[in-house]
Amino acid sequence: MIRETGQHWDVFDQHWYYGSGGRWAYFNLNDWRKEVESVNQTRKLADFKRWKEQYNMNHLEFSYMEWNAPPVNLTDDSNPATISYSMLGLIQADMLMFFAKNDIHMATAWPMMWEVPGNDTDLSKYNRNLLDRDDSNWLSPSATIFQAFSYVQNGEILENDNNPDSGLRVLTVKRKENKGYAVLVLNKSSNDQTIEMVLPDGVNTVTDGGHFSEGVGPHNVQINNLSPELNENKVYVTIEGTSFAFMLFE
Repeated sequence: MIRETGQHWDVFDQHWYYGSGGRWAYFNLNDWRKEVESVNQTRKLADFKRWKEQYNMNHLEFSYMEWNAPPVNLTDDSNPATISYSMLGLIQADMLMFFAKNDIHMATAWPMMWEVPGNDTDLSKYNRNLLDRDDSNWLSPSATIFQAFSYVQNGEILENDNNPDSGLRVLTVKRKENKGYAVLVLNKSSNDQTIEMVLPDGVNTVTDGGHFSEGVGPHNVQINNLSPELNENKVYVTIEGTSFAFMLFE
């Protein structure tokens, strides 16, 4: 497509519903924990970039116009057999961090709101929707994670020295309009981990933070404020196993 017709189009659309083992509707929690860098998707992006350069089609962009966690009807050998709201949010955070790190041109979560005629969604069960068409008060617990990513829109992705072998995916961002910095952390391991963050000179305030994990809150998702102490330009914070956290600094 790139070689023969690349001059006639602008954006390549890849659909990605997260699974493991390259199988549709199959999910294994242990496989997800190990895959910190989304190897298959990274390879696709590298191929796309290489072919663009090879055939002088550098105007082309890569997008994910449908993306989300696996569907409800997982395969019989999936482990776990279903995905909870907390796991759904963590998979979504994982994918969003991948998009940001790799400068994806465009991505659309599927679905924001899904209508099935005559069959209302049971909100007590697994539900990939962010909104419900019949209950304007219902908002998916994942909205907390999407809000965290809203803070870093149009920001500058910064390098960090995180070792992916730790099981952590870390996104560090200089926010737009001199609004400070943001650090997003996904702990894909099952162990709590204490991390050290060394911030630029002049940063002396933690302005906001949140922590998302399985717990006793609505839909068995626990969402807590996170406000670690900043000592000079360093912060030490413990991220629970299998959880997502964000922190904003000025």
